[in-house]
Amino acid sequence: MNVYIYHIDNEYITANECELINKVSAARREKVAGLKNPAVRAESLAAGLLLEYAIYKEKGLTSEEYEITEGKNKKPEILVHSVEDSICCNLSHSGGYAAAAVGDMPIGIDIETKSDKEFKVTRRMFSDPERERVERILKKECGGVDMSVEEEAAKMFRDIWTEKEAYLKCTGEGITGSLKTFYKDEETGEIIKYPAADKEKNIRTGYYVRTVRLYDESCSLSVCMPSENFMLDIVTVHDL
Repeated sequence: MNVYIYHIDNEYITANECELINKVSAARREKVAGLKNPAVRAESLAAGLLLEYAIYKEKGLTSEEYEITEGKNKKPEILVHSVEDSICCNLSHSGGYAAAAVGDMPIGIDIETKSDKEFKVTRRMFSDPERERVERILKKECGGVDMSVEEEAAKMFRDIWTEKEAYLKCTGEGITGSLKTFYKDEETGEIIKYPAADKEKNIRTGYYVRTVRLYDESCSLSVCMPSENFMLDIVTVHDL
């Protein structure tokens, strides 16, 4: 699975917005138009451009041959004019980075650079197994490692957050319910769900997540698919 990553050049994107905006889908243009913060506008536009780039590289299609629409919870879908079937895709952006992936089965992707200040989100929104992953780090000493325990725990927070987002984007659910009712099995990478009232009743979903840390581990990237047989190949894009 090729995952396309672009370190966003805000100055270039902002200066050429009037030209670049015509290269993305109508849905993306509408989204960009509703954003007031210049940096956020640049990120959103860059993510749309990166998706168009990924479609061309993966499927050899130009923008005249397909239409990007929005499905459930605004999940992007690619409708190819010459065939009835759609192509699956997903995109994400955070902290000056954009990520996109294209394939033949549902995909969810999320990239994150932010930390959880005082781990309030971890305690409030993560499931028990996920909190334990963070707390194991907070309780240990990083002897001989030039890194604070909090920094290492922050990386784990980003890993878990992107895992959850990638799964919800893959299924099209979005963040509509409790985030505490599912987690990634650390050994298999499969997403496991359990009813809030019965945490012993684990339900296998058939969705799997792969996670990598990028740029000196300053950001985490997760991809989710309904298959356990995929690996991530990171493709760095320098120009859009």
